[in-house]
Amino acid sequence: SLGPDHPWVATALTDLGLLSNKQGMYEEASTHFERALDIRTKALGEGHPDVVVSFNNLAQLSKNQGNIARAKSLYKDLLEILKKHRGEDHPDVAACRKNLKSMPRDEDD
Repeated sequence: SLGPDHPWVATALTDLGLLSNKQGMYEEASTHFERALDIRTKALGEGHPDVVVSFNNLAQLSKNQGNIARAKSLYKDLLEILKKHRGEDHPDVAACRKNLKSMPRDEDD
């Protein structure tokens, strides 16, 4: 038995999140992505590539929904994780910075 906190469950939740997103069921997609991120972080550790995918899914969904503050927060958290586990010069760090810079600006920027 895999159990509810197995990484394969997170993969299934990610797939459900992607499907829900395509169908316009954004709250449901967010719930699936959040649960997948939680499972993967606990089971695999914050630096694992699947955790990065989960952060990106959730941040992109937040951006697409217009929740820019949440998307920025997720990308900032991810950037710190990537720098810690991959180093400043890693391509994933550059990609995350690019995603952050692509976010609409607000009065706090």
